[in-house]
Amino acid sequence: MRSRKDHYEPWVLLAVESFEREMLAFYRRSQFTVIKKAA
Repeated sequence: MRSRKDHYEPWVLLAVESFEREMLAFYRRSQFTVIKKAA
């Protein structure tokens, strides 16, 4: 896994990490609103 990651540029890894973080936050927010509406 480490050797595979070395093929990518550092900024690509940073972009992917930030993208995943954004998606996670958006998913949590949407889930939270859905739960609030259902309650």
